[in-house]
Amino acid sequence: SLKRLSRIDLIVRDGEKGARREFSQRFLTYHVDERSGKVTVALNTRLAEALVGHHVRVNLDERSSLETDAAQIAHAWLSAWIRPGRSSRIELDNLIVKVWGDGEVSSSTNRKRRERLRSALDEIRTLRGWTIIEDDRAVLQISRPDLIEA
Repeated sequence: SLKRLSRIDLIVRDGEKGARREFSQRFLTYHVDERSGKVTVALNTRLAEALVGHHVRVNLDERSSLETDAAQIAHAWLSAWIRPGRSSRIELDNLIVKVWGDGEVSSSTNRKRRERLRSALDEIRTLRGWTIIEDDRAVLQISRPDLIEA
C-alpha cells in the first residue's frame, strides 16, 4: 500500500493563463529500516498544511503501543494539535468531540465517553515524555515530548 500511495502525484495549478504556476509533488514518502523494522511515513508537506495548518509528526511507535482505539485516535489528534516539546489546554468534553465527532448523544453516552477518554488518556500518560493533568473543572493540561531521534 505504501508503494502505491508513494507513486501518486499531486499537481497544483494556480493562476490564469499567462500567469499560471504549476508544481507537482508525491502524495507521501516512506522509509523502511529492515534491520529495526521501523517504518517512517511522511505526508506531502503542502497537503499536511492544508489539512491541519502545519506539519504534523505522529510517533507511530507510540501510537502502536496504545491498546484502545480511543487512545490511538486521541494520540493522533493531540500529536497534530500540540507541536513537539510544547503543551496546551483543552476541556475534556472538547477532546471528546475530536475523538468521537460532533453530534447529539444521550447523557449516559456522554458519561461513558468521558470514562473511555480518561482511560485513553491514562494510556497516553504511560508514553515517555507525555504529561496530562486534569483539573477540577475537567480542563486538561497536556504536554508532548520533544522529538526523539532514533
